[in-house]
Amino acid sequence: MHTLEEELDRLLATPRQELRADLEYMAQHRSLPGWARELADGDQGAAARLVQSIRDYHRIAVAPYWRGLASTIAADLAERARQLRDGGLEQVLSTLHPRMRWRPPHLEIDSPDDLDFHLCGRGLLLAASAFMSYVPCDPDEEQANEQPTLYYDVAGDGPPRALATGLYGPQGGLAALVGHSRAAVLEAIAEGASTSQLARRVGLSIASASEHATVLRRAGLVTTHRTGRTRHHTLTPLGAELLLHAAAS
Repeated sequence: MHTLEEELDRLLATPRQELRADLEYMAQHRSLPGWARELADGDQGAAARLVQSIRDYHRIAVAPYWRGLASTIAADLAERARQLRDGGLEQVLSTLHPRMRWRPPHLEIDSPDDLDFHLCGRGLLLAASAFMSYVPCDPDEEQANEQPTLYYDVAGDGPPRALATGLYGPQGGLAALVGHSRAAVLEAIAEGASTSQLARRVGLSIASASEHATVLRRAGLVTTHRTGRTRHHTLTPLGAELLLHAAAS
């Protein structure tokens, strides 16, 4: 998973021609602010202001809720895997979002833009989104990726407080089952973490974080991969599904 700063570095490194092409495509579908022209012309000052604005927005609107959002997305992915296993692709597509309807062979999406997207035999990449449902570009356009992407909203209209504190905090049913610290560790692992990152997120010593991760791994809720001297923890489908059911209850 890329960090915010890594993504901002990629934004600043985007070739001018590619950036201009993307902005020209967007201008065909919506009005762009005046500074977009400066950005398209390669103005470094405009790019720096955009990057700082993204940092400011992330600090206010995303960072306070990140743990809960990451847990929600991980739980949704586990549910989609279960649906695919038990009901096939039909069940996945028919339950993506209330504004999406699967009417074979069409997936209908409520949108102010009356557009038809034709996959022409290509696959469709489904990506869970924390904010809104959208198709980032018209699959018919030449600059579209070979495999178009559909982002679908999984956060819904849940209360910000629940997301800020995590869905499975000290008062949650999961904490009652496995203990407050272990529930917090499981939640923090939802977005992937090394042992040291896990310790910082939860406020534990590295030894304690490693011990909790080991117990969760033995229970089949967490998987651990070693890269050099670093251990990286992620949820198993069972672990993510446990978070999903804890949220639902």
